[in-house]
Amino acid sequence: LSNLHVGDRVDVVAVDPDADHRAEVVARGAEIVTLPADVDESGGIRVGVGTSEEEALRLAERALGSRLSVLASRS
Repeated sequence: LSNLHVGDRVDVVAVDPDADHRAEVVARGAEIVTLPADVDESGGIRVGVGTSEEEALRLAERALGSRLSVLASRS
């Protein structure tokens, strides 16, 4: 969690754990707009991202059956 900050740009990747499909980038350059105050026991964190309407709809669709992850650049 300490590696992400509000304002960072990330790519959001979807992976369906029940399918043989490769990971797919569903949003590029999404801006982190919210981070949780603390980390829960689930092993994941919920982050809010700002993106275009088209990418937001694709994210919502993929979230129904996929695991979403963010990739942050170290540049």
